[in-house]
Amino acid sequence: MGRFSFWTDELYHVVAAQSMIEGGEPMIPARGMYWRSFLVTGMTVVSFSIFGESEWSARFPFALVSMVFLVVVYRVLATRFSRLLALLTVLFLGLTPQFLQAGRECRMYAPFVLFYFLGVIMAYRVMEAPVADLKRRPLVSLLYIGMTLLFFVLAMSLQYLAVNFGFTLLLYCLLMAGYLVVHLGWIKATRSRYLALTALSCLTAITTALFLQDFVATLISLAREPMAWDTRGHPAPFCLWFFNYYFPALWYVYPIGAVILIHRYGRLGLYMVCAFLPVLFAHMYLFTSRIAERYLLYILPFFFLTSACVIEALLWGVMAWVRELRSRGTQALAAVAAICVLPASWLFLQPWLNSSLELRRYGLGPDWKLIAPDLRAACETGIVITNWPREVMFYGGRFPDYFATQTYEYYGKEDHVVALGEREVEVNYLTDTTSLREALGSGTDVFFVTTDWAYRNNSFMNEEMREVIRRNMIELASIEGGEDRVVIFRTIRAQ
Repeated sequence: MGRFSFWTDELYHVVAAQSMIEGGEPMIPARGMYWRSFLVTGMTVVSFSIFGESEWSARFPFALVSMVFLVVVYRVLATRFSRLLALLTVLFLGLTPQFLQAGRECRMYAPFVLFYFLGVIMAYRVMEAPVADLKRRPLVSLLYIGMTLLFFVLAMSLQYLAVNFGFTLLLYCLLMAGYLVVHLGWIKATRSRYLALTALSCLTAITTALFLQDFVATLISLAREPMAWDTRGHPAPFCLWFFNYYFPALWYVYPIGAVILIHRYGRLGLYMVCAFLPVLFAHMYLFTSRIAERYLLYILPFFFLTSACVIEALLWGVMAWVRELRSRGTQALAAVAAICVLPASWLFLQPWLNSSLELRRYGLGPDWKLIAPDLRAACETGIVITNWPREVMFYGGRFPDYFATQTYEYYGKEDHVVALGEREVEVNYLTDTTSLREALGSGTDVFFVTTDWAYRNNSFMNEEMREVIRRNMIELASIEGGEDRVVIFRTIRAQ
């Protein structure tokens, strides 16, 4: 076919990168100029220019960024906490299938988690800098502030979820202000930086609402957006399920870890707890349309760090117990005690070992090249219906005849016309069983191209529409890929 084989959303940046190399602009057929997460497209352009255009070269920069992220997490946590906590956190991240998957995609997730993490750490450095340092080294302080803003600007340019840091900042400042009120009284507390930062946060939110109304309107619309991922259920149970299923032991001991972290590290420990909990609640009850696993990756380091405090405490306790037994001359008993640690370790590591075996389910999508002959035949000789138009255009070489959708218009254009290169084409939507039956009867050779995920999702097709497909079409070809399994149906009378 002369085409790449990418996971769905990677195609945006790959096609935009190819367009930039050829014509200097990030143009995507039927979508126009694609400026979203332009840093990702730029990284892809650079990699294509150096290594040539391939699946490997598109994903290599992001795999490299993910490895850099692990090194940064270790160095930062080892400096501010302990080397054991840093090692445990990096170990847990490196064994998380979702991180391994998203970290190698040609998408924004790898650089986003890096910039967000650095922004969170630098923000604490700026907030808690001693007043004497601010006065003695003002240029250095301005540099830290500039770096903090830069990291958050970069994170925001990649994914709007970076705004959730506002919940971290607000909760931390409110808790610290309340602590000062209790211990110092209202008068001294009013002079603290925490109340000033709280007021500044509120003022920033108001100013943003006044001067960036389009941006705020977009956030509000996203917060109120109906859940497209309805096969996963309500976002609150999904978020709880995610942590309980993949990290059960760490999830259960998290409250204990939070207490230990705050007790041992004071304000820094409290800040790390605030970097996780309020953001998790924002995903559960505010941005409810964003509930896939990949949208939770950027708060995992703070979750792992907190829960790892319990493991660190257990390890130090066991080591102290073993040393005590050895000092009393009971070498055999000490060895038995050390061996008893293994079952406890299994409780923490077993979920990762199990879920790591699921990496094939979290692969980077099916190989569309395997279905090339059938897809090409469908696009060249028949009428094509799809609810996954990007791949049909990219791999099939032409715009689909019909787009089956249940609750929303994919292109968001009221006139049903989209740009395709230098010309415009009409989008013919099928939104109910009547229009679907008419399309199936419009020719002797009608094909329906879809994926398992899109086919089952009620945001694309309801059960009545699926029943029409089952009654009038049979499966012609398919390629495996978990929920991304690609299926081509063909009308029965054409067989």
